[in-house]
Amino acid sequence: MKIKFITVVIILCVLVLRLVAQNEVATLRVVTRLPADIMESSGVAVAGSNLIWSHEDSGNENKIFGFDTLGHLSRTITLTNASNVDWEDLASDEDGNLFVADLGNNSNTRTDLVIYKIPDPSTLTSNSATAEELHVTFADQTAFPPPPSGRNFDVEAVIWHQGSLCLFTKDRSEPFSGITKMYKLADQPGTYLLMPEATLFTGSDPNTDRVTSADCNRATGEMVLLTHNRLISFTHYPSDRFFEGTMREYFFNTLPGQNEAIAFVTARKLYMTEEGASGTGGHLYQVTLPAATAINTALPAGWSLSPNPASDCIRVEAPGCSRRLHITLVGITGTVVLETHVVAGEPIPIAALPSGCYIAVALLGQQVVRLPFVKL
Repeated sequence: MKIKFITVVIILCVLVLRLVAQNEVATLRVVTRLPADIMESSGVAVAGSNLIWSHEDSGNENKIFGFDTLGHLSRTITLTNASNVDWEDLASDEDGNLFVADLGNNSNTRTDLVIYKIPDPSTLTSNSATAEELHVTFADQTAFPPPPSGRNFDVEAVIWHQGSLCLFTKDRSEPFSGITKMYKLADQPGTYLLMPEATLFTGSDPNTDRVTSADCNRATGEMVLLTHNRLISFTHYPSDRFFEGTMREYFFNTLPGQNEAIAFVTARKLYMTEEGASGTGGHLYQVTLPAATAINTALPAGWSLSPNPASDCIRVEAPGCSRRLHITLVGITGTVVLETHVVAGEPIPIAALPSGCYIAVALLGQQVVRLPFVKL
């Protein structure tokens, strides 16, 4: 009994340490007001030259705008074969190519979702470009729109990562589920039918917990999701399974206006833009992250949890592990809901658990592995 008690205490202490590490502060500083041409900034990227690139959202022109940190507009490039139905984010790859995500879908009714790809703007000799097109359909959407409880097909966050584009939904379900879904496709032109690759519970408040942008630092691998009041950061993840890595939350020291877009500049500095209001343009912010901590919860190679989401049972796979695993299931409030000992791959029944987000904590000797999952 004493050993069991100590084990639970150790696990809970590790979780508490992780939560403490998550709740850090990001410092916002106004850099400049955005150029007058960008009243409704909804994407931002730093690519190629030293210019910052942005665009507007639904119903505005099919143009991207390059400006500097003084708010001076330097270039405007028209995507000649594109229309701006609802441009919602910008991503850039290692060659400076830009991806303009026409994936805004507030009402969840669109069947014409597309991502436009153009070369590094600094390499263009004219102020126009013909974009390559990546057409997107979500295989898990069967109604346009779905019932209110299933409206989670608005995408306002896109990143480039190792030859792929990862898309993150802005949950518009009613009642609000607080789930962002991740989809993935190759970064080449074509037509793609996508299923969710992963899900993440971001919170229960639609005013602060919807995902509005994302970016990935190619030098460090850190991936961030933007919400109204914070950045949700992921590091030390396996492959592109971001949500299985170390998660931290950086809460803004002051709240911006309607913040719309985020982009890395250096390892600890990002730029963020907001929409304007009442005829006045929004601001460009510098977001400074605190110094990185030494906490590392990277998964051992090959470890995974499936299925995710799950309804009846889950399995923890641990290649090369022949010992029984001590598994503790913990709710998002830190409450232990189930303890068991299983061999790797053995089903763990979860049908009796309420729907929600959980962490499966696997204890193997001195090693602690955390595997988040969603119970349907």
